[in-house]
Amino acid sequence: MSRALTVEECRAEFLKKLAHLIGYWAKRPGTVEERMGGLVFSILVMIDGGAGGFPPLKLIPEYNPANQKFRESKGEDYWPDGINLSDPKLEELHGEWNKYRPDVKR
Repeated sequence: MSRALTVEECRAEFLKKLAHLIGYWAKRPGTVEERMGGLVFSILVMIDGGAGGFPPLKLIPEYNPANQKFRESKGEDYWPDGINLSDPKLEELHGEWNKYRPDVKR
């Protein structure tokens, strides 16, 4: 009978997948920068829910009011409360990553 995974099991699966991705990209041809770009892409695919067995994951920064006040005192912008960087209403992170990848020629 199926059951929900425990938080410990979910964390273990997540970390095992990251270890697998490191091993995969370490053996790929290409420059270090290209392989690191590929690793980041693969991690973002996983967050977006495109890696087998993984649901989309939320990427939510921890809001820190002290940091907000500090940044405001310096006239700097700050990260708002309650945002989800992997919001499904936005472009998938792995697709958007290609706009910023240093190893991709534009």
